Amino acid sequence: MSPSASSETIETAEEMEPTPPNSPSRIWIGQFNDPKPPHTYRILFHNVNSLQGNKAFDETLPILLNEQVNLKIDYMGITEHCLNLHYCNTSEMLHRSVKWSTTHRSIHQFNCGIMHTTSTYLPGGTAAILLGENTGRVDQNGKGGDNMGRWSYVTLQRRHNKKLTIITAYQVNRRPSNDIGITAWHQQRLQLNNQGRHQVHPRVGFIDDRSNSSKDYNMMNTTSSSAVTLTRRPGNKPRASSHL
Repeated sequence: MSPSASSETIETAEEMEPTPPNSPSRIWIGQFNDPKPPHTYRILFHNVNSLQGNKAFDETLPILLNEQVNLKIDYMGITEHCLNLHYCNTSEMLHRSVKWSTTHRSIHQFNCGIMHTTSTYLPGGTAAILLGENTGRVDQNGKGGDNMGRWSYVTLQRRHNKKLTIITAYQVNRRPSNDIGITAWHQQRLQLNNQGRHQVHPRVGFIDDRSNSSKDYNMMNTTSSSAVTLTRRPGNKPRASSHL
């Protein structure tokens, strides 16, 4: 759909396994009709399981954006991009890569945790990339996210001053995959400790903080939202739930 259309359709798809973007074995959940029906706003949620460090800017992101164009995806939500946006010029290289990878109008929002690293790699992170004419419907100050890299959001302006907020979120495991390290679980544990929330489990902190953020969206006259939470556990497929 166009966010202003009276007849509204949302299409979503999600990758079954977090395989590299150029893998020939990828299988998608859900079907995208081709050609794209009119008045349709097409959304894809994608656990990329790392944009592959330095390859992200010259290889992985261009491939993803090319697929987004070919599939006529309006909004692509990404989890586990694993980029430390605070390391050296990573953020600048990211912006340049998105800009140079497509001739289409684009808006992007990337979020990650706060932790010192010696490379671009930092587990976790979320992002949203919008392409095409509907980028003009992004509300003023209508994009942002979480400073622990747990979610990214974009708010679109619709008819009659109604707004639609699309949230791409990533929830950590109940236990860290490594006892010691810089996993998303460890990052959130440290930041919760810095906030004095020593007894709050990262998963509980996620739910509490997302609930508080949802209240803020309601105060902004956001009348409806589409939210997705992706969780990856060892041996299990990523899971997604969405509602509009």
